[in-house]
Amino acid sequence: LSHAGRSWRITLRPRRLPLPHTLTLLKFSHDRYPGTEIPRNFSSRLRVRKEGADGMGREVVVSMNNPLRHGGLAHYQAGFADNDRTSILHVVRNPVWWVPYLACALMTAGLLLEFGRHLTAFTVRRKTESPAPSPRRDHADPRRTARRAEDRCRGASRDRAPGGADPPCAA
Repeated sequence: LSHAGRSWRITLRPRRLPLPHTLTLLKFSHDRYPGTEIPRNFSSRLRVRKEGADGMGREVVVSMNNPLRHGGLAHYQAGFADNDRTSILHVVRNPVWWVPYLACALMTAGLLLEFGRHLTAFTVRRKTESPAPSPRRDHADPRRTARRAEDRCRGASRDRAPGGADPPCAA
């Protein structure tokens, strides 16, 4: 936009707020997948110092999916620029960070409650019902052993060839 002999440029961007601490970039690392230019990992080693505090502060590493949380803000590694000499961080304030943890706790409590309810109903039902006697095979019962031998003899006499001898069976 030109007006009165001067050039003006209008851009829209998010509102900038001053941070209650200072960040100093100590080292930036950018790893790529072998044989490609695809980023594998990029991380920044930073020194965090509270505003107005004396001393060195503390060193932290911010990488993809591993943000720095400090003073109610989360600093995410968002990118890099200037031939891997500049680290770009996105700073996010999330006052309801605890909501996903609360949701997981409620889900866990609900699942445990439902499991306990079904387990209790199952055990009560099992105690009140009298189980039917299970068919056990008692191999030491002589009547059953004799009956099985007779069945084998009958089957053998049925399967014998015409004109063949009878199988040896107990009388």
